[in-house]
Amino acid sequence: MALPSSGTITMAQVAAEIGISATGLSLNDSRVRQLAGKPSGAISFADLLGKAWAFLNLTGVSVTLTAGPNKRRYNFADMTVGISTNTAWSMSATLLNHTDKLIVKQTGSNTFRVDHKYKPGTWYTVTATVRFTAVGGGITKTIDQSVELYRHPPPPPRLS
Repeated sequence: MALPSSGTITMAQVAAEIGISATGLSLNDSRVRQLAGKPSGAISFADLLGKAWAFLNLTGVSVTLTAGPNKRRYNFADMTVGISTNTAWSMSATLLNHTDKLIVKQTGSNTFRVDHKYKPGTWYTVTATVRFTAVGGGITKTIDQSVELYRHPPPPPRLS
């Protein structure tokens, strides 16, 4: 819901848009200023015309490391980004390093998998950083998460 784009706006309408009580609320309240897009200086009800209260926060990243099907040779990371919002949103992920060895794939609205690019004969252990970006309601938020992945050669055959 948004405030009217023309006419008179009351403090009760502003409070309802933000989702708080109008008691003691003033144009100088930081939440009202945030809604108006006026962090400082003169502010009036005209600054609130057509504005909508939206929030979007990234609350953290949980990481689950899983060994590949051939066990000890490699692992991959499933990552879930916590999000708190009241608006429509979308999310993306970008590898900030080791893009020659790894890829990141979106597996759900806020879930991603960091996996290896298949290159036979390449062995490594890397600490990769993934940047998650969420966009919604005119707001953009980012959060970075590091993860260590490995790709090792198969163990040598046992000698009898």
